[in-house]
Amino acid sequence: MGRRDYYDGARRYRGDRYSEPETKIDDTKEIQNEKLVADTPKSKKVEVSVDNLNIRKGPGKKYDRTGAFTGKGIFEIVETTKGDGSDKGWGKLSTGEGWISLDFCEELK
Repeated sequence: MGRRDYYDGARRYRGDRYSEPETKIDDTKEIQNEKLVADTPKSKKVEVSVDNLNIRKGPGKKYDRTGAFTGKGIFEIVETTKGDGSDKGWGKLSTGEGWISLDFCEELK
């Protein structure tokens, strides 16, 4: 009779000996990529309630204004962070134009 292989999920057994399972590099990369996707925050939509909300080059009052305003409306935010001059923090516009203070926004669900 020949030897039988057994696998308990951690080790591969052959008769009375065992060997560690082979790890495929592609499987590891796939798991890492799934983790990155899971950890990446999703964008959110906010409604701006003022006509002349400044768009800034960075998240805080210390950053220059771009010279543009949002106007009232709904905007997509792809990143949020704390910064000076805003109690609720700053949101980066999905258009890439810059950052807005979330003090003048209401998050939409």
